[in-house]
Amino acid sequence: MDALKRQFATQATPRAHRARGVAPTLAGGKRPGWRGWLRHSATVVILVLALAVVTACGGAPKPENSANPPQLYIYNWEDYFAPTTLEDFGKEMGIEVFLDTFQNEDEMLAGLQSRPGHYDVVFVADYLVAELVGRSLLEPLTLENIPNIKHVDSRFLDLGFDPGNKYSVPYVWGTTALAVNTAKIPENYDTWEVMWDPAYAGHIAMINDPQEVLGATLKLLGHSLNSRDPEHLAQAREKMLEQKPLLAGYMDSISIRDKLITGEIWAAQVYNGEGVWAKSKNPDVVFLVPNEGAAIWQDNMAIPLGAPHKAEAQKFLNYIQRPEVAAANSSYLYYANTNVPALELTPPEILQDPAVYPDKASFERSEYYLERTQEFNEWLNRMWSELTGP
Repeated sequence: MDALKRQFATQATPRAHRARGVAPTLAGGKRPGWRGWLRHSATVVILVLALAVVTACGGAPKPENSANPPQLYIYNWEDYFAPTTLEDFGKEMGIEVFLDTFQNEDEMLAGLQSRPGHYDVVFVADYLVAELVGRSLLEPLTLENIPNIKHVDSRFLDLGFDPGNKYSVPYVWGTTALAVNTAKIPENYDTWEVMWDPAYAGHIAMINDPQEVLGATLKLLGHSLNSRDPEHLAQAREKMLEQKPLLAGYMDSISIRDKLITGEIWAAQVYNGEGVWAKSKNPDVVFLVPNEGAAIWQDNMAIPLGAPHKAEAQKFLNYIQRPEVAAANSSYLYYANTNVPALELTPPEILQDPAVYPDKASFERSEYYLERTQEFNEWLNRMWSELTGP
């Protein structure tokens, strides 16, 4: 285990993470996507039997016979595995692995809908699992074929978006919380209230995502970020309008990250990946879960409906939850993993970083977002137009 820790420690440097941001409304759906890469998407084929990586066009799966090894087609965010994960899996299992990447969740959904029966594994945010199940786009799992799910912390299993984990296996998780420049705000910054302080007007930024802005506001007011109580929503509306003139803007998380680094922004709502990166570049920046709590996000692995290689897909889900594999992936990404034994293999500087692994109390006062109704989505869109309009 010490050797594995040393191996992962060489990768334990905060990295520029993919940005979560507002995406267009999911085609025919109820919810906006959270994230979008700013990089171009790529299609990569990992020809593991030859131990070579080449670019491919992601064509239709080939019939398997003695001349063609088993295959696996994966649909994921770009750069979301440790460098050798797919090659190692393919070499060990004798499976030819193909990777397609998407830039945002709209693109992912469109890919699943336009190419049914093509992909075997897809990576999906928590609330989108329920969305895809509701659209009959996911295969039920046979958990007996994924015994390594036993390693997953119970906090990340049997959640509201997938009771009993009938359709998904957890991958990594994080928070949407608060970054503060302590040179500019040296005290009393462990609360969402700092985002409404007139003393910092022009130096405050919120993420350009209506769900996240509302969620933080509801937490500040002492409510669940999933509250649909009309009185709570009316209070939140007034509070958000009160904050509007204080803001430097509603920004994408990459812009927030960069302005935290330069010192233009003193307090910001931001995703933990960008918060970790900002504090690695500017020692005055801290990232924390406020006293009122924050939002938790969790990415998951699932099998699309009609996957042509379901057996290989379940082997892959099981492989990803091997402790040494889970530790390698999360250490490379600088995100928190969901695998308990993998924590023993995680470099201490990652494991002890509260921006990556919040303490138990911070976790318990935070929440996952629940699926939104059409009625609520319409209210939120009207509220967002009011906030972002002149």
